[in-house]
Amino acid sequence: MDATLEGAPDHLARSMYEAISVNRGELPIDSRRFGEIMRPAIAELHRTTSKGQRPAAKDLMSPASDALSAAGIEVTILPPIQAHGSQPPIGQ
Repeated sequence: MDATLEGAPDHLARSMYEAISVNRGELPIDSRRFGEIMRPAIAELHRTTSKGQRPAAKDLMSPASDALSAAGIEVTILPPIQAHGSQPPIGQ
């Protein structure tokens, strides 16, 4: 394993993939491939974050976007689903 990748949290890519999916994001790849693409960006953030500190999500946004773009992956965000009862009754 590449020494720069050691210690980087493996669960973060899975969490990111799930968050995208839950929020109506569509990716043309599975979570395993997503993790492979994200791993270097996550490792760099892990390497540059002070021990004991938790990086802000925004600190990973740009590197994650750059990694997906470099891999030719486009994330599509669909409009939110309307909640039940939020639409006017039929006939009005």
